[in-house]
Amino acid sequence: IGIVFFFQAEDGIRDAQESRGLGDVYKRQVNMLSAFIDELAGDYSDYIGATVDLLIPMVNFSTNNNIRKCVARCLPKLLRCIQASNKDEKDSMLINLGRAFIAILWSAIQTEFETEVIISQLEAIKNNLEIAGRYMSLEEVQAFGNSLIILLKESKLSLIHI
Repeated sequence: IGIVFFFQAEDGIRDAQESRGLGDVYKRQVNMLSAFIDELAGDYSDYIGATVDLLIPMVNFSTNNNIRKCVARCLPKLLRCIQASNKDEKDSMLINLGRAFIAILWSAIQTEFETEVIISQLEAIKNNLEIAGRYMSLEEVQAFGNSLIILLKESKLSLIHI
């Protein structure tokens, strides 16, 4: 069984609700992809590479906040698919993708301008750490924690004094 995913521009998609642009189309498609990931769980693991290739460029999709939030929520789901899979190399996949996702999300947070998106990205990092953190060294986790504290101290998100 093979699954093919593609994102199609607005002129090829028709539904009852009028779209407000290409960003809305991508948002619906990323949400549908997220539903596939949830539903198929470990059986989706063969498609993770292709999915990562589709999603990573959209982490910084500048024209639609909802896409950036949806993509952030999808990344930990991909790690859960790996966890649920029977792949021999799942530990190395969790290590490599977990680190990569955290780095990508962290980089995106540095330039993000919408609070809701930053919150989604931070939640995704937290979820990635819960899944792949046990494969990371104490030094890696502490370094990330220190960077997070600095970000919170310097941001508008800081509601408490750290």
